[in-house]
Amino acid sequence: MYLQGVVFKPAIYGAYSELYAGFSPDVKSEHNGGYIMAWGRIVERNHEVANGLKTKEEGGSGGAVAFLRYCDREIKDFL
Repeated sequence: MYLQGVVFKPAIYGAYSELYAGFSPDVKSEHNGGYIMAWGRIVERNHEVANGLKTKEEGGSGGAVAFLRYCDREIKDFL
């Protein structure tokens, strides 16, 4: 029972993190595309994520564009 209190926290703490992300003046536009981890820790995205967000023309892998095209193709029958 003790270990559960150390590893898992009540759900309200997740809500606090989301409220921080949505309303904190610490979160600015330059953090766009980054991450806010538990308890309001702002971290930078890793190299692979940054590379995937760039198009091939910009020197990235183009993964985001490919994923968007895949999603569009899969849901077009439902729109």
